Amino acid sequence: MDSKVGESSLEIKPGQLYTRRQMLYGLMLKSANDVAHALGRDNAGSIESFAEKMTRRAKELGATNTSFRNPNGLHDPNHYISPRDMALIARAAMQQPYFRQVVSTRDYNWIAADTGPRPLTNHNRLLGKFPGCTGVKTGYTIPAQQVLVSAALRGNREVIAVVMHTNRPGIWDDSMLLLSYGLDHPPESLAAKASGGN
Repeated sequence: MDSKVGESSLEIKPGQLYTRRQMLYGLMLKSANDVAHALGRDNAGSIESFAEKMTRRAKELGATNTSFRNPNGLHDPNHYISPRDMALIARAAMQQPYFRQVVSTRDYNWIAADTGPRPLTNHNRLLGKFPGCTGVKTGYTIPAQQVLVSAALRGNREVIAVVMHTNRPGIWDDSMLLLSYGLDHPPESLAAKASGGN
């Protein structure tokens, strides 16, 4: 049952009705595992089918070192992804306007079916700490430790950084260093440097 997934949750209950858009806020801001299960089941009929669908889509995007076993990212020995693959998936997701809106939202009022409003705050501190930050998502499991996929926009250039198996404050400091480097060194300047240009 989706309401019994455990870990981080919004305590959704059988029979309650939420829009998919509301559920996406619960998923991306709260990291609600019960919401992830409900959305996965709604999309593909079962957790297993959704995991297979996610893995297929990842491979279509070029994410070949990825295998999903659940929609919430909780530990499974056969559930894995590389930083490069995470960046590829994030880049594709950020092409979706509604996804961009959700992951850049700092605060959201979750209206629970039985208890009324519940304020949610985005776990991604870079939204208020790094100029131009546009998202994306924090994560944590004991094997993976602290994980952050972040994005930042300057002018018409957006970069994505991925840090895995780090700690706090490394999750924030390392991500800011990577984002700054990416924004300050566009691909053209790196290519010129590699070829000996000025």
